[in-house]
Amino acid sequence: MVPLGLPVTMLSNAFVPTDGMPGWLRLLADWNPVSALTAASRELRYCGWRAGEARTLYVNKF
Repeated sequence: MVPLGLPVTMLSNAFVPTDGMPGWLRLLADWNPVSALTAASRELRYCGWRAGEARTLYVNKF
């Protein structure tokens, strides 16, 4: 799993913002699941958790 995990992490926005990436690399980084996890972690860290909004999104989804 490690041989796959390291390249996938390097092709994400975990270390470098996607604004400075070339187009083809930005496309890979935007579709990378590690990028989604990184963005969610940053959102929780810097904006906080609002349980009411999360509950509303969950209820409206199903």
